[in-house]
Amino acid sequence: MSIRKSLCIGTITLSMLTTGCLVGGGSTTRREGNYVSQSTLSNIETGKTTKAWIVATLGEPTTKIVLEPGHELWKYSYKETKESGGFVFLLYAGGDTKIADGTVFVEMQNSIVTKTWRG
Repeated sequence: MSIRKSLCIGTITLSMLTTGCLVGGGSTTRREGNYVSQSTLSNIETGKTTKAWIVATLGEPTTKIVLEPGHELWKYSYKETKESGGFVFLLYAGGDTKIADGTVFVEMQNSIVTKTWRG
């Protein structure tokens, strides 16, 4: 093969790599269960937010525990799966999956929120 032809093939290959024709990747995030975002959790005011608002905003909890009459602990649990991958045509292909569990707790007394936290 001539030097001119090799340079031409090299230039075309480099051009295709730099324009993204042969390189790709992506990622997805999937949540299952009762996910509560940080911004939603920040909107809950202890001593003011009611049980009705919690149900309307977050839905029914994963678990309800009655600590004593009028005093409840609600638990919202979720699982988050993040998948990512990428490839360089004929050179490399790979991916990664990360799974994380999360929990938000809401404690109420007499239908008013007294405390919230992430577990």
